[in-house]
Amino acid sequence: MNLPICDENLRLIFASEEHHQLEESLRYHMNSLLYCAGISMGFYLYLLICPVILIIWPMVGNVLIALGFLWGVGFFCCLVMVVPICFKILKYKKLQQEHEAFLKRYNRCL
Repeated sequence: MNLPICDENLRLIFASEEHHQLEESLRYHMNSLLYCAGISMGFYLYLLICPVILIIWPMVGNVLIALGFLWGVGFFCCLVMVVPICFKILKYKKLQQEHEAFLKRYNRCL
């Protein structure tokens, strides 16, 4: 576990690494949120298309039930993960603002 640097001199020395780590973490969680949105949209489109497929090919009902179960599990996992991901995004944005304020206090920039 990485502990935060308490000494401000060391924090100034490692400011660029901290900046890159914050950006990478924020990008990772934003991508995770986009993946959740994509899976949710896929589930919605599946529910829209499923009745049309059953009208055209009524014999594929069992396959659609299995696919629906998989989409449903994925959608449930996305719903469970959205709130923690949003909290992490807010946390890293707050840390970025705090880091920028720290650098501004010492007249530094990246």
